[in-house]
Amino acid sequence: MTTDRTRLVAQLKRYTEKAGSQNKAATMLGIGKSTLSVMLQGDPEGKVSEAMWREVAAKSRPAGGSRGWNIVETSVYREISQVMQDVQAEAGCTWIVAEAGSGKSTTARHYTETHSDAHYMLCADMVRSEFLLEVARCIGVKPSGGTLRDRLKEIVVRLSSEACPLLVFDEADKLPDGVINYFVQIYNMLEDKCGMVFLSTASITQRMRRGLRSNKRGYAEFDSRLGRKFFATEAVSAGDVYAVCAGNGIRDEQLLREIIRDAAQYDNDLRRVKKRVRAERNN
Repeated sequence: MTTDRTRLVAQLKRYTEKAGSQNKAATMLGIGKSTLSVMLQGDPEGKVSEAMWREVAAKSRPAGGSRGWNIVETSVYREISQVMQDVQAEAGCTWIVAEAGSGKSTTARHYTETHSDAHYMLCADMVRSEFLLEVARCIGVKPSGGTLRDRLKEIVVRLSSEACPLLVFDEADKLPDGVINYFVQIYNMLEDKCGMVFLSTASITQRMRRGLRSNKRGYAEFDSRLGRKFFATEAVSAGDVYAVCAGNGIRDEQLLREIIRDAAQYDNDLRRVKKRVRAERNN
């Protein structure tokens, strides 16, 4: 095998180990178990297409990426990780608000990759049936069909079988009202059985206020289950930018100061910092 293929097989093995079985991993990746088995062996006969390899590589890639990027424990990373740990332990429910580019998605993915029974889902504009199918895929369940409630029951049964499950919904503010309303039913079926964490930017606070003010269906119930408040993280600091740079190979103090000054003009957006650090490392 080539070096890249060997690296991808190792990545896929780690993903499968975290999933707990090849069946679950295959479902989560959206491929057949036999295909996964061939890929785990390095596909010596070339049965799997390059397009499939690229797709599976992207889906199984760890939060830090596969290109030598180190995850650094910034203040936001520590805050979000602690909240998720508490929610998972207590089977609670909370909504975390953090600025764009603060590292919330990377933190959420890294937490679910390194903690048992923790499941990450990236949300989008989807109807309830699509939403349930995506939740099922993320926890390794292949729904047998039937009604929405039947699918939800299958999800609940799987999560109830886990020791301390946690569902993490990233960019949850992108979900339409129909799915937001549906969370009340989901919460009721999973109460005291599974923790739920939602993450987004602060735009959700205005949406919640409008929903409550206009008495939109489901908003008051959902707000109550969130404890009637959002957990807002601290802003990314210059110290966090310094730590990210230093943790990823930038040692020159003058360059560090330059990157920090640049980041300060853009609210210390860590995506911008990551691009700058990678550019400097490639010089």
